[in-house]
Order: sequence, then structure tokens, then C-alpha cells
Amino acid sequence: MNPTAEKAIAAYGGKELWSKAKRIEAEVSVHGWAFTLKGRPFFERAIITMEISHPFSRLSPIGTIPTVWRTG
Repeated sequence: MNPTAEKAIAAYGGKELWSKAKRIEAEVSVHGWAFTLKGRPFFERAIITMEISHPFSRLSPIGTIPTVWRTG
């Protein structure tokens, strides 16, 4: 592991903590041109949960208009 990564891991709980962790969670607000172009609603204070062992994330809730997210 490179020295920068080692410092970051040490600063945020250490290697032992991160080796035991299964996921991380954060509160996010998202808006911008990409959402406008895709016709997606902006959202504030949504919770994103990300798995550490593999690339997977879940964002909830997403918007207030459920029909925006339907594709069929």
C-alpha cells in the first residue's frame, strides 16, 4: 500500500477497523445539469450506503416523483 493510503487509513480508524467494516454510509445532496438532462429529480439529504468488499451502492430515497424512475 502506498504511504498516502496508509496515512488516510490511519487517520480514519486504522487498518483493523477498516478490515472489519462491511459498508459505509453517508448523507448526500445531489443536483446539477446531468440530472436536468436526464429528467431526473434533484434530491437533498438522501442516504447512500456503499459496500466495501465489492462495487455496490444504494441510494434512498430518490426523488419525490416515483414515475420519473420507471422505465416501462
